Amino acid sequence: MYTIYYDVPAKRWNEALPIGNGFTGTMIYGSLQKEKLCFNDGTLWSGYPKNYDSAESLKYLNEVRKLIFEGRNSEADLLCEKKLTGFYSEAFMPLGEIDLKFKNINQNQYARSLDMKNAIHTVSSDGCLAEAFSSNPDRVSVYRIKAKKPFSVKITAKSKLKSSVFVDGDSLFLSGNAPDYAAPNYLFRELYPIRYNEKKGMAFCLQTCIKTDGVVKHNRKSVTVNGARDLTLYFVTETGFNGFDQMPCADRAKVMQKCITAMQKVHKDFEVLKERHTADFSALFNACLLYTSPSPRD
Repeated sequence: MYTIYYDVPAKRWNEALPIGNGFTGTMIYGSLQKEKLCFNDGTLWSGYPKNYDSAESLKYLNEVRKLIFEGRNSEADLLCEKKLTGFYSEAFMPLGEIDLKFKNINQNQYARSLDMKNAIHTVSSDGCLAEAFSSNPDRVSVYRIKAKKPFSVKITAKSKLKSSVFVDGDSLFLSGNAPDYAAPNYLFRELYPIRYNEKKGMAFCLQTCIKTDGVVKHNRKSVTVNGARDLTLYFVTETGFNGFDQMPCADRAKVMQKCITAMQKVHKDFEVLKERHTADFSALFNACLLYTSPSPRD
C-alpha cells in the first residue's frame, strides 16, 4: 500500500523516483546498467541579492486604478506589466548528476521500488540488490549495491552549470558555480539567457565518497571499480548560500572545504546510517495516517 513499484528503469527525469533529506534531493533512474542519480541542493540559486522592485510603480499606481474603475482592464493590464512589475527573480538551479555504468550484473527478475514508509529506494535483480536513502539526521545521501558475483562500475559526474570534475583520495568531486543571471525559460527572445560575466554566482560542490571491496582505479575525472561485490557511495552537497539578503560565496575552494568537513563527520557504516534514517523518517510518516471507508453503495 505504501510502496511504488516499477518493472523497468526510468527513461526520463519525471519517471525517476525521488529521495531527499531537506538539504539534498536526488532523482534515481533505477538502472543496473546505466544508473543516473540527479542531485539538487535546496540553497542553490542563480544570481545574488538585488533590488527587483520597479522604481515607477508608485508613480503609476493611481493611473492603473483609474483604468480599472473605468472598465479599461486591458489597458490597465498593459500599464501594470510595463510600469508596476519588477524584474524577474532568480532561478533554482539543478546541481549535477552522478552516472554509474555497470558491467557483469544480472538483469533477470528486475524491479525497482520506493518504500514511502521508510523512504528507501530499492533496485533488485537475480543476485543483486541496490538500496538508496537520504538521511536527515546525518545529512548524507547513500547508495549501496551488493551482488553475488563480482561486477565492475565506472563512476562519472557532470553538471549543466559551469563546473569541473576531479578525483582526490577516495572521493569524486563535482565543483562549480551557478550563473550570475538565468532568464526564465519562457523568455525566448532573451539574447543572453544564461550569464556568468560578473563571476559572483554561488559556488557549489558535490562530494562522492567511495567505499568498496573491489579494486579502485581512477584518472583525473572518473573512478572505475573492478571485481566488486559490495560498493557504497556517500554523497554530500554544499553551496555558498549565506542568506537570502547576503552575497553568496563564489569561491569554489571554500565551498569544497565545507563539503570535505561535512563528509568527515559522516558515519561510514551503512547499516547504522540506514537505521537512524529509518527511525527518523518513519516517526514523521507514521504520525499521520489516512484511512478510507467503503462508500454506502459497497
